[in-house]
Amino acid sequence: MNNWINHIASSRVCSELKSQLKRDGYVKLPVRFPESDCKTVRECIDAMESGDHETHSMESGDNEIHYGDTEFRVWDLEKKQKSVARFQSELDLYLSTVTGRHPKLQTTLGIRNLAIPGGKFREGRWHIDSFMPQFKAFCFLSDVSDRNGPLTLILDTHVPRFKFTQLIRGIYFGISDAFVGSRRYTKLNDNYIESLIANGCSLKELTCSAGDIFIVNTSAIHRAKPCEHGKRYALTSYYKSFF
Repeated sequence: MNNWINHIASSRVCSELKSQLKRDGYVKLPVRFPESDCKTVRECIDAMESGDHETHSMESGDNEIHYGDTEFRVWDLEKKQKSVARFQSELDLYLSTVTGRHPKLQTTLGIRNLAIPGGKFREGRWHIDSFMPQFKAFCFLSDVSDRNGPLTLILDTHVPRFKFTQLIRGIYFGISDAFVGSRRYTKLNDNYIESLIANGCSLKELTCSAGDIFIVNTSAIHRAKPCEHGKRYALTSYYKSFF
Protein backbone atom coordinates (compact mmCIF):
# COMPACT_ATOMS: atom_id res chain seq x y z
CA MET A 1 0.00 0.00 0.00
CA ASN A 2 2.93 2.36 0.65
CA ASN A 3 3.94 2.08 -3.03
CA TRP A 4 0.78 3.68 -4.39
CA ILE A 5 2.59 6.84 -5.46
CA ASN A 6 4.90 4.76 -7.67
CA HIS A 7 1.89 3.90 -9.83
CA ILE A 8 1.67 7.50 -11.02
CA ALA A 9 4.35 7.29 -13.66
CA SER A 10 3.81 10.64 -15.34
CA SER A 11 1.59 13.66 -15.72
CA ARG A 12 -0.05 11.75 -18.59
CA VAL A 13 -1.38 9.14 -16.12
CA CYS A 14 -2.80 11.88 -13.90
CA SER A 15 -4.39 13.57 -16.89
CA GLU A 16 -5.99 10.30 -18.06
CA LEU A 17 -7.49 9.61 -14.64
CA LYS A 18 -8.97 13.09 -14.40
CA SER A 19 -10.25 12.98 -17.99
CA GLN A 20 -12.02 9.68 -17.44
CA LEU A 21 -13.60 10.93 -14.21
CA LYS A 22 -14.85 14.04 -15.97
CA ARG A 23 -16.14 12.10 -18.99
CA ASP A 24 -17.67 9.03 -17.33
CA GLY A 25 -18.41 10.23 -13.81
CA TYR A 26 -16.26 7.48 -12.31
CA VAL A 27 -12.78 6.04 -12.58
CA LYS A 28 -11.16 2.87 -11.28
CA LEU A 29 -7.78 3.65 -9.72
CA PRO A 30 -4.71 1.64 -10.77
CA VAL A 31 -3.95 0.89 -7.11
CA ARG A 32 -5.54 -1.60 -4.72
CA PHE A 33 -6.12 -2.19 -1.01
CA PRO A 34 -4.34 -5.46 -0.09
CA GLU A 35 -6.52 -8.52 0.45
CA SER A 36 -5.04 -9.07 3.92
CA ASP A 37 -6.17 -5.58 4.94
CA CYS A 38 -9.59 -6.13 3.34
CA LYS A 39 -9.99 -9.23 5.49
CA THR A 40 -8.94 -7.38 8.64
CA VAL A 41 -11.41 -4.57 8.05
CA ARG A 42 -14.23 -6.99 7.21
CA GLU A 43 -13.63 -8.74 10.52
CA CYS A 44 -13.57 -5.41 12.34
CA ILE A 45 -16.89 -4.33 10.84
CA ASP A 46 -18.41 -7.64 11.90
CA ALA A 47 -16.93 -7.21 15.38
CA MET A 48 -18.33 -3.70 15.64
CA GLU A 49 -21.79 -4.99 14.82
CA SER A 50 -21.48 -7.77 17.42
CA GLY A 51 -20.02 -5.44 20.05
CA ASP A 52 -16.65 -7.23 20.12
CA HIS A 53 -14.67 -4.19 18.98
CA GLU A 54 -11.94 -4.50 21.62
CA THR A 55 -10.81 -7.84 20.20
CA HIS A 56 -10.17 -6.19 16.84
CA SER A 57 -8.48 -2.96 17.96
CA MET A 58 -11.51 -0.83 17.19
CA GLU A 59 -13.09 1.85 19.30
CA SER A 60 -16.83 2.05 19.71
CA GLY A 61 -18.80 4.87 18.13
CA ASP A 62 -21.89 5.84 16.17
CA ASN A 63 -23.32 2.97 14.13
CA GLU A 64 -26.43 2.68 11.98
CA ILE A 65 -28.62 -0.18 10.81
CA HIS A 66 -30.89 0.08 7.77
CA TYR A 67 -33.10 -2.02 5.51
CA GLY A 68 -34.39 -4.40 8.14
CA ASP A 69 -31.00 -5.13 9.76
CA THR A 70 -29.38 -6.02 6.40
CA GLU A 71 -27.18 -2.91 6.20
CA PHE A 72 -24.72 -2.06 8.97
CA ARG A 73 -22.76 1.22 8.93
CA VAL A 74 -19.80 2.40 10.99
CA TRP A 75 -18.95 6.11 10.70
CA ASP A 76 -15.49 7.67 11.16
CA LEU A 77 -13.83 4.31 10.72
CA GLU A 78 -10.52 5.98 9.86
CA LYS A 79 -10.42 7.15 13.50
CA LYS A 80 -11.21 3.72 14.93
CA GLN A 81 -9.22 1.15 12.97
CA LYS A 82 -5.52 1.23 12.09
CA SER A 83 -5.72 -0.42 8.66
CA VAL A 84 -8.39 2.07 7.59
CA ALA A 85 -6.34 4.98 8.94
CA ARG A 86 -3.35 3.85 6.83
CA PHE A 87 -5.58 3.32 3.80
CA GLN A 88 -7.04 6.80 4.11
CA SER A 89 -3.64 8.41 4.55
CA GLU A 90 -2.31 6.68 1.43
CA LEU A 91 -5.43 7.47 -0.57
CA ASP A 92 -5.37 11.15 0.36
CA LEU A 93 -1.71 11.39 -0.67
CA TYR A 94 -2.42 9.56 -3.92
CA LEU A 95 -5.36 11.78 -4.80
CA SER A 96 -3.46 14.94 -3.97
CA THR A 97 -0.71 13.78 -6.36
CA VAL A 98 -3.25 13.07 -9.12
CA THR A 99 -5.26 16.28 -8.72
CA GLY A 100 -2.58 18.71 -7.55
CA ARG A 101 -4.84 19.64 -4.63
CA HIS A 102 -5.35 18.37 -1.11
CA PRO A 103 -8.70 16.59 -0.73
CA LYS A 104 -10.47 17.41 2.52
CA LEU A 105 -11.86 14.27 4.09
CA GLN A 106 -15.10 14.39 6.07
CA THR A 107 -15.36 10.77 7.15
CA THR A 108 -14.69 7.19 6.11
CA LEU A 109 -17.74 4.94 6.31
CA GLY A 110 -17.45 1.20 6.76
CA ILE A 111 -20.47 -0.68 5.48
CA ARG A 112 -21.69 -4.27 5.29
CA ASN A 113 -24.70 -5.37 3.27
CA LEU A 114 -26.41 -8.73 3.73
CA ALA A 115 -28.84 -10.40 1.37
CA ILE A 116 -32.30 -8.84 1.55
CA PRO A 117 -35.13 -11.33 2.09
CA GLY A 118 -37.86 -11.58 -0.53
CA GLY A 119 -38.69 -8.43 -2.45
CA LYS A 120 -38.28 -6.02 0.45
CA PHE A 121 -36.36 -2.71 0.46
CA ARG A 122 -35.81 -2.62 -3.30
CA GLU A 123 -37.44 0.70 -4.11
CA GLY A 124 -36.51 4.25 -3.16
CA ARG A 125 -32.74 3.79 -3.37
CA TRP A 126 -31.88 5.96 -6.39
CA HIS A 127 -30.55 9.42 -5.52
CA ILE A 128 -27.85 11.99 -6.03
CA ASP A 129 -25.70 13.30 -3.19
CA SER A 130 -25.47 16.87 -4.44
CA PHE A 131 -26.59 18.98 -7.38
CA MET A 132 -23.04 20.29 -7.70
CA PRO A 133 -20.14 17.89 -8.39
CA GLN A 134 -19.25 15.82 -5.34
CA PHE A 135 -16.71 13.04 -5.12
CA LYS A 136 -16.43 9.91 -3.03
CA ALA A 137 -13.92 7.09 -2.99
CA PHE A 138 -15.34 3.56 -2.82
CA CYS A 139 -12.99 0.78 -1.76
CA PHE A 140 -14.68 -2.61 -1.96
CA LEU A 141 -13.51 -5.03 0.71
CA SER A 142 -15.10 -8.11 -0.87
CA ASP A 143 -15.68 -9.32 -4.40
CA VAL A 144 -18.71 -7.60 -5.93
CA SER A 145 -20.92 -9.31 -8.50
CA ASP A 146 -24.23 -8.29 -10.00
CA ARG A 147 -25.97 -10.23 -7.19
CA ASN A 148 -24.43 -8.86 -4.00
CA GLY A 149 -25.13 -5.17 -4.25
CA PRO A 150 -22.86 -3.41 -6.76
CA LEU A 151 -22.78 0.36 -6.78
CA THR A 152 -24.84 1.27 -9.85
CA LEU A 153 -24.66 4.53 -11.80
CA ILE A 154 -26.86 5.98 -14.52
CA LEU A 155 -24.29 7.16 -17.02
CA ASP A 156 -24.09 10.78 -18.17
CA THR A 157 -26.37 12.03 -15.38
CA HIS A 158 -23.41 13.87 -13.84
CA VAL A 159 -23.04 16.27 -16.78
CA PRO A 160 -24.34 19.85 -16.35
CA ARG A 161 -26.78 19.70 -19.29
CA PHE A 162 -28.61 16.70 -17.81
CA LYS A 163 -28.72 18.16 -14.31
CA PHE A 164 -30.05 21.53 -15.40
CA THR A 165 -32.75 19.80 -17.46
CA GLN A 166 -33.89 17.98 -14.32
CA LEU A 167 -33.74 21.25 -12.41
CA ILE A 168 -36.10 22.91 -14.90
CA ARG A 169 -38.43 19.91 -14.80
CA GLY A 170 -38.66 20.13 -11.01
CA ILE A 171 -37.22 16.64 -10.53
CA TYR A 172 -34.38 17.57 -8.19
CA PHE A 173 -35.93 20.44 -6.23
CA GLY A 174 -39.44 21.43 -5.16
CA ILE A 175 -41.05 24.33 -3.35
CA SER A 176 -41.75 22.08 -0.37
CA ASP A 177 -38.02 21.42 0.11
CA ALA A 178 -37.64 24.59 2.15
CA PHE A 179 -40.32 23.40 4.59
CA VAL A 180 -39.42 19.72 4.97
CA GLY A 181 -35.66 20.25 5.26
CA SER A 182 -34.69 17.86 2.47
CA ARG A 183 -34.24 17.78 -1.29
CA ARG A 184 -36.20 15.76 -3.82
CA TYR A 185 -33.00 14.44 -5.28
CA THR A 186 -32.19 12.46 -2.12
CA LYS A 187 -34.88 9.90 -3.02
CA LEU A 188 -35.81 9.71 -6.68
CA ASN A 189 -38.96 7.95 -7.81
CA ASP A 190 -38.41 4.51 -9.33
CA ASN A 191 -40.88 5.28 -12.14
CA TYR A 192 -38.72 8.29 -13.06
CA ILE A 193 -35.65 6.04 -13.21
CA GLU A 194 -37.50 3.56 -15.42
CA SER A 195 -38.45 6.39 -17.78
CA LEU A 196 -34.79 7.46 -18.05
CA ILE A 197 -33.76 3.93 -18.96
CA ALA A 198 -36.63 3.60 -21.43
CA ASN A 199 -35.41 6.79 -23.10
CA GLY A 200 -31.88 5.53 -23.61
CA CYS A 201 -29.97 6.12 -20.38
CA SER A 202 -27.53 3.33 -19.56
CA LEU A 203 -26.72 1.65 -16.25
CA LYS A 204 -23.20 0.86 -15.08
CA GLU A 205 -22.77 -1.69 -12.30
CA LEU A 206 -19.36 -1.45 -10.64
CA THR A 207 -18.63 -5.16 -10.28
CA CYS A 208 -15.08 -5.73 -9.10
CA SER A 209 -12.65 -7.67 -6.91
CA ALA A 210 -11.86 -7.13 -3.25
CA GLY A 211 -9.42 -4.23 -2.92
CA ASP A 212 -10.55 -2.32 -6.01
CA ILE A 213 -10.99 1.44 -5.55
CA PHE A 214 -13.20 3.80 -7.54
CA ILE A 215 -13.61 7.57 -7.48
CA VAL A 216 -17.20 8.53 -8.30
CA ASN A 217 -18.89 11.84 -8.97
CA THR A 218 -21.96 11.26 -6.82
CA SER A 219 -23.88 14.12 -8.39
CA ALA A 220 -24.69 11.35 -10.89
CA ILE A 221 -27.81 9.31 -10.19
CA HIS A 222 -26.75 6.18 -8.33
CA ARG A 223 -27.68 3.55 -5.77
CA ALA A 224 -26.36 0.46 -4.05
CA LYS A 225 -28.20 -2.31 -5.87
CA PRO A 226 -30.07 -4.52 -3.39
CA CYS A 227 -27.93 -7.43 -2.23
CA GLU A 228 -29.57 -10.67 -3.35
CA HIS A 229 -26.90 -13.18 -2.35
CA GLY A 230 -24.00 -13.31 0.12
CA LYS A 231 -22.46 -10.14 1.57
CA ARG A 232 -20.82 -6.96 0.39
CA TYR A 233 -18.30 -4.91 2.38
CA ALA A 234 -16.96 -1.49 1.44
CA LEU A 235 -15.27 1.68 2.62
CA THR A 236 -16.67 5.00 1.44
CA SER A 237 -14.53 8.12 1.81
CA TYR A 238 -16.54 11.37 1.89
CA TYR A 239 -14.71 14.50 0.75
CA LYS A 240 -15.60 18.13 1.37
CA SER A 241 -13.65 19.20 -1.68
CA PHE A 242 -11.75 17.41 -4.40
CA PHE A 243 -10.99 19.43 -7.53
